[in-house]
Amino acid sequence: MRKAIADVIIFGASGFTGKRVFEEFARHSNLKIALAGRNLNRIKQVNSHIGNLDKYQFIEADVENLASVQNMCSQGQLLVNCVGPYRFHGEPVVKACINEGCHYIDVCGEPEFSEAIEFKYHNEAMKKGVFVVESCGFSGFPSELGLKFTRESFKGTLTSCEAFIKIHAEEGYKINYPTYQAAIWSWANREELTKFRKNLQPLNYCGPELPKRAIYFQNSADNDYYVLYHGADHSIVRRTQRWHQIHSKFIPLRFSINVCIGGTTNVIRYLLFDGIFKRFAEHPVGRYLLEKFHPIITYGYVSKKGPTTSQINKTRTTITFEGVGFPESSSKNEKATNTIVTRLSMPDPGYRGTSILVLECSLALLRSRHLLKQRGGVYTPGIIFQDSDIIKKLCDKNFQFEIVKQQV
Repeated sequence: MRKAIADVIIFGASGFTGKRVFEEFARHSNLKIALAGRNLNRIKQVNSHIGNLDKYQFIEADVENLASVQNMCSQGQLLVNCVGPYRFHGEPVVKACINEGCHYIDVCGEPEFSEAIEFKYHNEAMKKGVFVVESCGFSGFPSELGLKFTRESFKGTLTSCEAFIKIHAEEGYKINYPTYQAAIWSWANREELTKFRKNLQPLNYCGPELPKRAIYFQNSADNDYYVLYHGADHSIVRRTQRWHQIHSKFIPLRFSINVCIGGTTNVIRYLLFDGIFKRFAEHPVGRYLLEKFHPIITYGYVSKKGPTTSQINKTRTTITFEGVGFPESSSKNEKATNTIVTRLSMPDPGYRGTSILVLECSLALLRSRHLLKQRGGVYTPGIIFQDSDIIKKLCDKNFQFEIVKQQV
């Protein structure tokens, strides 16, 4: 029988996200943790502030050396993959986890990678009894949590929901470079999604359409300007909705999510950036320029150093969900008249918030996988943790879920 030396392996533990995920695990769990990456000395140096590193295991692994990845995955019950961009580095890790019987979690925000992994490996993971749970960080999972809370709080049948992200950064904020790099390649390869989606069961929506939005629009709730959010949320939510339509008989929700960009000046800056980014990302030379001159093209918002610890600690994020649906006793042919507004408030989205989400997903999977209806496969967190108490656990770690108003 396979015997793991670690409960959790954090792969990429010296990276910007990986080290913060490790901090969260070290602070809040009693799990046996192994730290993995290409350079063990670098891992120890970056995480020296944790103290008493002797109690952790260290595993040398490099995605360019498949034997080392296989060896890493053979030593844990669960692997948390923090090495991106995933389209370049992710598939060998997923494959090795499935081969070695090690469950897998990542923080991927690249839909073309996540959907490809489901398409290629779902059946194999099911046969091996391995859970591959994708997008457990900010890009995807908070939307699923907010929709779960909104649906459960709604008096009637919820049929559509529009979400609005707002980041409150007291000292400004930076996006770490690999996140930006992943966005470039996701846009460049967005057509890949077509081949994974062409044979999928269509979602049978009911109720009113979502509002038609311009490329930017002013939100009457706060008078700030918003644009469509190009994270993985739409992809993740659709995958979850489709699974529930087939297996749980839920009515799928129409869903869209937007992000606040601020005032008029930022609208102009965004339009310039958006035009350059989308055109350049489609060509090799353009991608080179986007990566080479990222400080100029992104107005300094992208940095290879990422945000400072102070910026992370002094940033919060709110996601407001505006839902519409039918009253409890009405026919689905009648007009959807009930409305609800809920709000999720969480720490800094990219790093502290993501680290907390990954910790709770990992604990929930290790603690309750034997209770799940599924027996392995490739899933979104909204499928795997639908019946868990993860919202309650998050509320103990500075997440807040509230009903702002409801009209019946």
